[in-house]
Amino acid sequence: MNKLINIFSLAFFFLVTLSCTDLDEELYSQVTEDNFFNTEDDFVSASGAAYTNLYGIFGNYFALQEVTSDEMVVPQRGQDWYDNGAWLRLHQHTYDYLDPAIGGGWNFLFQGVNGTNRVIETFEANVDNFGDAEKFVSELKVLRALYYYWLLDTYGNVPIVDKFTVAPDF
Repeated sequence: MNKLINIFSLAFFFLVTLSCTDLDEELYSQVTEDNFFNTEDDFVSASGAAYTNLYGIFGNYFALQEVTSDEMVVPQRGQDWYDNGAWLRLHQHTYDYLDPAIGGGWNFLFQGVNGTNRVIETFEANVDNFGDAEKFVSELKVLRALYYYWLLDTYGNVPIVDKFTVAPDF
């Protein structure tokens, strides 16, 4: 038994002391400033972050636009789809600021503005890496203008935020 323990101890000693000591590795799965924003494809893939918010357009904002008009009616059958009267209040225009669609639409639109501002600032910081990056910045400014068009149409006078890193004074 003693001999077996000595063999395992010796094997463990050689395994630990003779193992690889060069632990530097070249990573290909991490995005750094050195390997990104150098080509048009990099800017195209990064601009997707600004458009991702549009997936949620058929949530509260859509309900706020459609249920308040005669384009959409949410029928109630018993307690099904009653939702504490939220749909009836939207349809009858008796809603207030506490209704989920009002705050949800506001949040959806300003999340779009915020995400677009973040990508715009990232692109503007890397415009020196790729000479044609300004066309992507212009495209994103149009997307931000679309969000503001929806905000002004729905809520009226809204604060204009065009920077990601600086919060405006209200």
